[in-house]
Amino acid sequence: MLSESDYSHQALSDIIPLRDVFSLLFFASVGMLFDPAQLLGQWPAVVATVVVVGLAKGLIFAGVTWGSGIAT
Repeated sequence: MLSESDYSHQALSDIIPLRDVFSLLFFASVGMLFDPAQLLGQWPAVVATVVVVGLAKGLIFAGVTWGSGIAT
């Protein structure tokens, strides 16, 4: 109902700063949970995960470009 009213743009512009504050709080709280010592303690699993994700992304992108005809 609000989106169809004349005040929809005003309501959206009032809500955007609040959305930004909540996203800042979320990412700050996730960042505080990060423990570098644990990351270094499990470095083989971290390296394996990075390699697997990188290879999977490369294969997916290669398949998509090949399938769409962009790559020859």
